Amino acid sequence: MTGSDILKAIAKSGEAKGEPTIEQSKNAAEIAIAKKEDNKDLNVVKKDAVIAAGIALRAMAKDGQLAAKN
Repeated sequence: MTGSDILKAIAKSGEAKGEPTIEQSKNAAEIAIAKKEDNKDLNVVKKDAVIAAGIALRAMAKDGQLAAKN
């Protein structure tokens, strides 16, 4: 997996709607805003690039919004 793969997954992810759980998440944007559930895993999301993009977006998310500053 390369940085290019991650960027492609982010670009294809579209917009997140509502407040999906991690199991309902189907793209990077939804993974980023999904509510944390410690007993759930990402087995529904199959592609490594989408998972990595979601993790990267989640790391940048603050209160369900992407935050560039603290």
